[in-house]
Amino acid sequence: MPYDHATHLVATWLCNDVTFRNEAGNQAAGDPSGEALKEWVRGLLWGHPQVLSGEDRHTISQVRDGISANEFERIDWSAIRNDLLDV
Repeated sequence: MPYDHATHLVATWLCNDVTFRNEAGNQAAGDPSGEALKEWVRGLLWGHPQVLSGEDRHTISQVRDGISANEFERIDWSAIRNDLLDV
């Protein structure tokens, strides 16, 4: 089943980014609902992570600029969780 734009963008980012994949997987594994993953990603996109390199900040900025807050709320977190955990 094809993902909507925001789900695809976030899934692609998290599944392929070596900086964030492990922690995203940890967030996904610990919460079957996907809420923990959602809140962790929200913090990365709209919070102020302190210890990120310039490249990581640039990537986060690109993802944030690629989706609206409304699109973020409609992301299929269970699908991203399944992708991260290879379910």
